[in-house]
Amino acid sequence: MTTGVRCPKCGAENQPQASNCKQCGTALPAARPGFDPLAELDQPAHQGLYWKWVGIGVVLILILQVAVGLTLVPWLVETMVLELQWGLLAIWASLTLISVAIYFVAGLIVGRLSDGFTVKEPALASVIAAVINWALEYLVLQNVDVGIGYALAGMALCAALGAAGGSAGETWQNRTREKRGKA
Repeated sequence: MTTGVRCPKCGAENQPQASNCKQCGTALPAARPGFDPLAELDQPAHQGLYWKWVGIGVVLILILQVAVGLTLVPWLVETMVLELQWGLLAIWASLTLISVAIYFVAGLIVGRLSDGFTVKEPALASVIAAVINWALEYLVLQNVDVGIGYALAGMALCAALGAAGGSAGETWQNRTREKRGKA
């Protein structure tokens, strides 16, 4: 006989006093005699996407890109070109690293602040933001000729970065919940 509480969503074993699942973050039912949380496994709490968090992720990515684009990027390019006299490859690599950080950080924030297990939402938000960025670049520059393979690879990379950030945010959220539960 188990002494812990099983999660009705993922079936993970949790401490009897836990209020949320350590694995997926789902709110746990209060332990009561005769209650079988495994009976609820066939009826998950939420089947689809949390569109609210997809939207928040897209907006967050775009805001971070505008903020960084207006502050850090001009300084970085000026420093690299005028002072350090680095080439275009170094500038491109630096801007790529900044973009990677933005997608990861946005996923991290969404994963940390969302309720439940939210990893697919930052991944989808990253793809949507990447499409918006590509469309804006095409409209502004009007000569962007990106092949479909390159575009799909870019979207897959953005999705992976958002999902990785979301996963790290979920881990952070679960550790915070566990610390609160022990206090």
